[in-house]
Amino acid sequence: MRKIVVFSEEVLLMMRWLFVVLGCSAMLAIPVSALAQTTPKRMETPGKKRASRDKETSGKLKSGGFDLKNFEQTMFNSEQKAVLEKIFGQRKTIIQKLETLLRNRPLYPRKAEVYFRLGEEHWEVAKYQFLKAVGKFDAELTAFDNGTLTIKPQHPIQDYSSALSYYRKVIQQFPDYARIDEVMYYLGRGALEQGKENKDRALVKEGVTYFQKLVQNYPRSKFIAESHLALGEHFFDTDSLYYAKTNYEKIINNFPKSPMYNYALYKLGWVYFNLREFRRTVETFQNVVKKVSARAGQVSFREQALNDLVKTWAEMDDSWREALSYFKTVTKDEKAIYKRMEKLADLYVGYDKDKEAVELVNHFIERTPLDRKVISWLELLLDVRRKVNDFGKVEDEIRRILGYFQPDGRYFSAHKTNSDIIDEATRLAETNLLWLANHWHVEAEKAEKYKKRKVADELYAKAAADYKIFLARFPQSKHSYLIRFYYAEINYIKTHNYEIALEQYQKVINEDKKGKFIEDAALGVIYSSYEIMVKKGLRKKGSRGKVTVKKLSEKEIRKREHKKIERSELHSLEKSYVAAADQYVDLLLGLRKDAEWKRKNPKRGAQIPEIMYMAAETFYRHGQFRDAVKRLNKIFEFDANHKYAAVAVVTLVQAYARLRRWEKVELWARALIKKRNFKYKSKKELGRYIAIAISENAGDLSKMQKHDEAIKESMRLVKEFRGSKELASKALMNVAVMYERAKRIKDAVRTYERVVRDYKSQGVASEAQFIIGLIYENQTRFEEAADAFMKMGKFKKKKQAPDAIRYAALIREAQKDYKGSIKAFQKWLKLWPKKDLAATVFFRIGLLYERIGDKRALKSAIKHYQKFAKKFPERYVMKVEAYARAADIMRKMDKADDKKSEAKWIAKKRKTPYRPRMRNRKKISALFEKGLAEFPKAMNQVMTLRGKDKIAKHATAKNYAAQASYWLADYVFHDFDNAKIPGTLKPKILKKGLVDKAELHQTAEKAFDKVLTFKSADWIACAAFRSGLLYYNFAEELFQVPIPFGLTPEQEDEYRAILEEMGAPIQEKALILLKAAIDVAHLKGVYNQCSKEAGAYAMKVNPEAFPIANEDQVKPNHTNDTLLSANFIRTLRRGNTAVDMLKKTTKDTDK
Repeated sequence: MRKIVVFSEEVLLMMRWLFVVLGCSAMLAIPVSALAQTTPKRMETPGKKRASRDKETSGKLKSGGFDLKNFEQTMFNSEQKAVLEKIFGQRKTIIQKLETLLRNRPLYPRKAEVYFRLGEEHWEVAKYQFLKAVGKFDAELTAFDNGTLTIKPQHPIQDYSSALSYYRKVIQQFPDYARIDEVMYYLGRGALEQGKENKDRALVKEGVTYFQKLVQNYPRSKFIAESHLALGEHFFDTDSLYYAKTNYEKIINNFPKSPMYNYALYKLGWVYFNLREFRRTVETFQNVVKKVSARAGQVSFREQALNDLVKTWAEMDDSWREALSYFKTVTKDEKAIYKRMEKLADLYVGYDKDKEAVELVNHFIERTPLDRKVISWLELLLDVRRKVNDFGKVEDEIRRILGYFQPDGRYFSAHKTNSDIIDEATRLAETNLLWLANHWHVEAEKAEKYKKRKVADELYAKAAADYKIFLARFPQSKHSYLIRFYYAEINYIKTHNYEIALEQYQKVINEDKKGKFIEDAALGVIYSSYEIMVKKGLRKKGSRGKVTVKKLSEKEIRKREHKKIERSELHSLEKSYVAAADQYVDLLLGLRKDAEWKRKNPKRGAQIPEIMYMAAETFYRHGQFRDAVKRLNKIFEFDANHKYAAVAVVTLVQAYARLRRWEKVELWARALIKKRNFKYKSKKELGRYIAIAISENAGDLSKMQKHDEAIKESMRLVKEFRGSKELASKALMNVAVMYERAKRIKDAVRTYERVVRDYKSQGVASEAQFIIGLIYENQTRFEEAADAFMKMGKFKKKKQAPDAIRYAALIREAQKDYKGSIKAFQKWLKLWPKKDLAATVFFRIGLLYERIGDKRALKSAIKHYQKFAKKFPERYVMKVEAYARAADIMRKMDKADDKKSEAKWIAKKRKTPYRPRMRNRKKISALFEKGLAEFPKAMNQVMTLRGKDKIAKHATAKNYAAQASYWLADYVFHDFDNAKIPGTLKPKILKKGLVDKAELHQTAEKAFDKVLTFKSADWIACAAFRSGLLYYNFAEELFQVPIPFGLTPEQEDEYRAILEEMGAPIQEKALILLKAAIDVAHLKGVYNQCSKEAGAYAMKVNPEAFPIANEDQVKPNHTNDTLLSANFIRTLRRGNTAVDMLKKTTKDTDK
């Protein structure tokens, strides 16, 4: 079992005192945050480090503060001491005489008696010397505790070795000695005590053996009670509670009048205590108190019993009322009573009996609410609440303390003359309020760390509220400086109460102009002012005046420099903001003049340039450049190598740039380079400012028509920055532009060519090459322009390159250099095969082959159009046109071949008319069919388009689909024309001829009707004409059928009449259709070869009803080549020059 260590009241008071001293000093050691890091460390919990049951035990049995030695010491009073002192000398004389007797008469017959007497005398001498030494030890220990003795005394050790040697001789030589029981007692006691002190287990065992023999063999000995007591003590010390209890009870039951009785009763109580029989313990200790007299020597024993009752009640539940009642029965001294009750309260705390502790301490407060100890009692209650980790109760107790110790309250009024009490109470309230506020603050930081934003906000609000109370309640506290800073930090960073933060930061400054947080507070004033301006809409939410490095393009730099800033007045908040910045600068500059302060705070004031800049920037944005420049100059003067010196110079550069004071821009940029301050802008970027300044100055000179000076300035830039290809190339480019403005075109071209030659890897090289082309084009030097544009192929990744190559192709096309144009377009496709324009360019090459017009080119065109269809499978509208064009070219080539063959046929004077061979009819038909197959997809694609593009592509698709459909129908028409009605009387042959002719007629008519569905005006007119011509030719052929041989004249007339009768309605239908073709031509405004021929044939059928064929109404004098309906480009414009790319052409007469 574990022994409880109980603190005395003196120890507890000492601990409280240490808390007052150490607890508060520990507060001073709390590291505080700067503006950038506001997390406080958790404060050490205020209060005493009280005893804990688990930590105070040592594994041994619990016992009181009284043992047998203490008990014997109580018997050693001053009277006994005087008597023993008197006979001490006599005992030494007796010992000498007896030892002399033994030496002189070794065979002395009463030797046993002599041995016994020597043992007895040595025992008493040793006992006296020990008791005397203990008295001296107590006095020296008191002196050591009081500080008058520097070396801690050692407790004396009993030495009974001489006595024991003689007692052993009696046992060994005279076992039947009459007083052998007494010999055994002293042998047992001496061996036991000597063995215990020397940690000699054999000696201890020997002592126990003598006691047990004495008790067993000599039950009537007068030393039985003492022997039982010694055995009881031994068994108690060795944790053998049963045997200890047995021996103590034998004394109590058998020797009620023994001097050992009360002590045995007392130790029996501790046996019960260790057996956790606390009720019996209480009864036993109360019995001891009752039996022990109040005479001298017994008081301390009685007091110990009363104190041990306190320990016992501390182990029992709800025992304090019983204890209080009992103490009131044994003494009328209330001071003594409540001293023990306070000890009981402390033990309750140590034993984790928190309920009892709280009840008892509250009883103390209710009993004497104005007692000085109320301070320590409230502190004790707070310790209990903390120990059980009931934070709600902890906060309640702290609020109670704050309320109890109000400056104008009852308690302070009662002790207003005692400054120590007032100070102690104030310190308790201050320390714990500070701890509570710190707790909220630390917990808020923790919640924020774990992303519990809502919880953190609530805790910050609580911390701020308690910091506010602290500052109002304890304005003179040595911690107020720290707390005020924390309060400001929370209001600024966490709760965003910037007005309060501003006020508190300023108070931190006012409180100590050399304080630890002077710089942070001064910054806080600035940043709070900034945030207030943000709230009022005077600033954008951002970096609170922080400057960030942002790389800008030259274009953006120039744009910002040209942005005008009008002069305006500062808002009152901005004035406060600038004043705060000036305050910071003045404070820190003043402190830095103090060498000692600067030595201790070498990094303080590092933000002076930054804050100067913030003030300057405020004036700058209002166009108050004089105030801005003054501060910016100061920054450079303060520390030319500081980052904000660089920022200031760049701002100066920008200011002068707005004023177009380019010499000043160059001057300041060079100054920063000279100082090698590249903390904000690199040397390269500063060089860019110089370059811009020189360039802009040159530009201004050029605008003033000072071209030579401008060129000279730009060439200075080229020379200075020749190591920077980017800057040098741009500068040289500007020189070329200036030559161009000065109308020195040759110099301009030569300079542009130098840019391309010397700086081909720079972006301006492609621009220069492109401009060369434009210049030549504007001078109508088209060959040179095209060559210049073609060189843009070297810059294929540049935006202008595709346009340049295309312009070259178009120029050559306009110059009728179709092959050169084709090569240009082919180069375009090689360089940019995946661009959206690739399909159009590819198709354009086919048109150019058509324009060349020779047989080889036309064959290339046919192949090219077919390649187009494969290469661009989703360009459906263009595929319709491509197939139609390829087929039509082949059809025309067939027609040309047939004309040559017809001419040869006629030359040979053949009797039969020539019939066209149409050698490639199948291939041509297949191509037309492919075009028609793409038409539905083309229409779907057209529906996804908008505006003019939709209209143009819709017309193109319909036109070429109608063309394909028309020529397919025309092939059937030729089949119809070639099928002749035989001149025979054989019905079968005649019928077959007529049926074949009629079927071909119907097929051809349906084919021409299909053309009408595409609603293309030109082809509607032609299809309508061809439909009429079908009927006209059918009728004419009926009229011209040969008369069979062998008929009579009458039969011939009848045969002819029958044919005329058959042909008349057909001819009438032909007239209707021809008239319809003419009407369509009028309605659609189409006057082509088809409409003319329709009129001519109608006139043949009915000359009276139709005008002559050569009248304007039917002449084909308004037709255009259908390829113009999808022209790629009509006119190419370059500057003031317009180049016609395509001209109107007449329709092919074969329609």
